[in-house]
Amino acid sequence: MASLAAYRERKKLVDIVRRMLDGELSFLEGALMVPRAEALEIDDFDEDFLPFVAINSESDRFPLGAVRQYWSQDALAKLHPEIDGAEKWAGQTANHYCQRIIERLGPVAVRREIGQIARSMLCGEVTFIEGAHRIAPLHDYCALPALDTDIGAVLGVHQAYLWLPPIDGREHWPLDMLQAKHPEIPHAEATAKQTLTRHCQSLIERFLGESPQTPT
Repeated sequence: MASLAAYRERKKLVDIVRRMLDGELSFLEGALMVPRAEALEIDDFDEDFLPFVAINSESDRFPLGAVRQYWSQDALAKLHPEIDGAEKWAGQTANHYCQRIIERLGPVAVRREIGQIARSMLCGEVTFIEGAHRIAPLHDYCALPALDTDIGAVLGVHQAYLWLPPIDGREHWPLDMLQAKHPEIPHAEATAKQTLTRHCQSLIERFLGESPQTPT
């Protein structure tokens, strides 16, 4: 699962490539705006990311964006045919990869991730409370309102149990200290399970197209 910072950068990237595909932003200028692979938490040599690196490399000699205001009209006019040719090439190069990025990192992909977390909750791989904590921040990145019935229930559990130590950090607690400080954890998890089971089933059906099993 990516960090929240990476989700923000991925959302930014998806918005950029959508604008490129819709003709609101040139492919040359859009490629300059693509976040770094490190910020996206993807590999530097990711096959869907490299074409934008190539476009930047081929077009770095052109005045693009705000720097154009510092160029004379005569100089811009002389470069116009080259820029047009480069823009046509960039569009042919990037079009497929823009669509791929939307499929991989856009709202539908984040919804699939939510469905996978919900499935892990039902399978017992993730507690219901921890699953709610993982899903809660994702709804902002997949065009799901907080008023969505299933997401609303998840957000409710997330908010109700923010005071519990997260699963990922409990290995640093001695078991007896954890149980002494938070004896309510088993009851809280049972309540979360009762609250979220049917909503997890719904999320799996909606976003994964699967028929989930009821947990025992």
